[in-house]
Amino acid sequence: WVRCAFTRREMKVLDRKLKKILSMRTDTPDMMEALDALSLFYDAESNTIEARRGLRSSLEQQGLTQCEQFMATLAPVVERVREIRRSVDGLHRDCSEMRGRLEETDTRMDRFLSQVNALRAEKEAVAAREKEVAAFLEQYQLREEELRALRDGSLDEEQGKSFFAALGRLEKIRSGCRALLAQAHSAAAVEILESVSKHQKVALERLFDWVQDKSAVLDEESPELTARVANAVAALRVQPALLRHCQQSIASVRRSAHVRRFIVALTRGGPSGQPRPIELHAHDPQRYVGDILAWVHQAVASEQDMLAIVFGVGHPSGELSELAGGMTGGEAATRVVEEAGADGEQGHAGPARAVETDAGTPAGTEDATDAVALLDSVFRGICRPLQLRLEQVLDGGPGMVALFRLSNLMAFYLHTLAGLLGHEAQLVQTLRAVHDRACGLFRAALAAHGDKLQHGEPLYASDLSPPHAVVDVIARLAELLTIHERSMLPSDASNVDVSDMVSALYTPLLHVCQASCSGLDRADGAIFMMNNIHAMQAALSRFSSAADWVQRLAELCDHHMDALVEVKTAELVHRMGLGSCLDALRAESETPAPEREGCKPDQVATALRSFYAALFSLEMPAFDRLLSSRLRVQARNSIAQGLAAAYADLHAHVVAHFDQQVQAALAHDPSEVRTLLDV
Repeated sequence: WVRCAFTRREMKVLDRKLKKILSMRTDTPDMMEALDALSLFYDAESNTIEARRGLRSSLEQQGLTQCEQFMATLAPVVERVREIRRSVDGLHRDCSEMRGRLEETDTRMDRFLSQVNALRAEKEAVAAREKEVAAFLEQYQLREEELRALRDGSLDEEQGKSFFAALGRLEKIRSGCRALLAQAHSAAAVEILESVSKHQKVALERLFDWVQDKSAVLDEESPELTARVANAVAALRVQPALLRHCQQSIASVRRSAHVRRFIVALTRGGPSGQPRPIELHAHDPQRYVGDILAWVHQAVASEQDMLAIVFGVGHPSGELSELAGGMTGGEAATRVVEEAGADGEQGHAGPARAVETDAGTPAGTEDATDAVALLDSVFRGICRPLQLRLEQVLDGGPGMVALFRLSNLMAFYLHTLAGLLGHEAQLVQTLRAVHDRACGLFRAALAAHGDKLQHGEPLYASDLSPPHAVVDVIARLAELLTIHERSMLPSDASNVDVSDMVSALYTPLLHVCQASCSGLDRADGAIFMMNNIHAMQAALSRFSSAADWVQRLAELCDHHMDALVEVKTAELVHRMGLGSCLDALRAESETPAPEREGCKPDQVATALRSFYAALFSLEMPAFDRLLSSRLRVQARNSIAQGLAAAYADLHAHVVAHFDQQVQAALAHDPSEVRTLLDV
């Protein structure tokens, strides 16, 4: 019935609801929480069926009430939010205005910073320009203290350093100005040069006067040259006229000083008598001349060092001679002329030193030429006294050997001084003239000695040994050659021809020996000549420079040896009985050999028997008067060979021309005879 009371549509709605209710789960947490809340929605009195039927409306009404309460409660908040919105809008407007002002400020700040950077760059440029100007003024302008040093400063002691420093800066400024003239600053350079030249002129005039005053100090016994003097002369090089005057002044003072020192060294010696006066050894020509020339060499070397310091030039010859550096006069003379006993005084020669100065050493031929000219000028004063004393020694009549010693000594120092002063220097020319005279005197003495030998009387000793005159000449020549061999002169600088010197003595000596043989027989003459030649050869064999004469004497000795062997062999052959047979057999004749007188068969047989008998009791000549054992052995061997050759000749003739009966007398063949003669 109920079913019929509802319409179909209503039934569908009801079915849907029932299904929904039936499908609803009541055990879920949400459902349980909703039911718990619903249980509290009604109190005990209002929890009725009608109320529950109007639950939905009650819920909606309650929700509406709550919304109204929320809206009433939220109204002040909304009003506050609106006020905040209005404040935010105001802040937005203010921020927009502030942003505009900031952008304007940024623009103005950018312009300000650009101006600041430009000003900073301009400031830096001005500062750099200021530094450049200050550096330019520092480089091209003298400071006030430097100007005072140039005008009024002292050139002595410590204050002299300020003057030379200012003068050096002055020259640097001039050099810099010359560089500026080649650039775009010619006006400033000309103005600075004009100002600097005035200061330089004043300074150089003061410097020249100071050097003139200081040149007198160089007249001391041991001048001590300071770097300030060298720097002063170097500074004067910019004024060649002042430099030449300075050179002339110093050369004049040094010339007078060296003349005085030379005379003092000759007559008084050194301080307290050490070294001793050179003229104390005037009795010994070699020692005297050696000490004089050693003093001159030491003075030249020291003077060259002084000029190198003062004028800033090097040694003109590149290097000083190492031959005499560091030796005393006596030692140099000993090395030159082989006088082992000569011991010179210390102090007359010293090492030649190359000296550099603070002023530098300008290179160039002109500086070297100036140095040579200055040295030549300084030592012209001692040329005359030196020449007088050397010529006095030569006029004293020294012997031939002493003259040769002196000429070698002078040649050595002439070569050494020419390397220091040049070949055209007056001192070198003076020494060359004296040396040429010494050589001329030596050659004259050599020729006179040879003439004396050649025109002397022939002499010989009873034992045929070299006579005293020959021994004396040989000893003199050996001494001359020893002097030549031990000379320190370079081979290309020596003007002595050893062959000519030996010829000057040995040629007349050989002539005298040959003339002495006229009173002797041929064998004794040969022995006498060989003894003399051997003595000459022994004296020359120690010297390589006389090798050609040694060879000539050896050939001459061989010639006389052949003559001696020929004579003695002939005598021995005749004494042994073969002489007449050999003479007959060797003679040119048409007569058959067996028929000739002296070589008939019986005579040949007798000669052979006599020869064999003498052969076994033969005593060779002893040649005791031959002084050389080598020559004695050579003579005996040569005679034995001659005997063997004579027997071989006879043996050949007998075999060729005689019958068997005579040949039977040949007891030995030539080889056996050679063995018996020990040939």
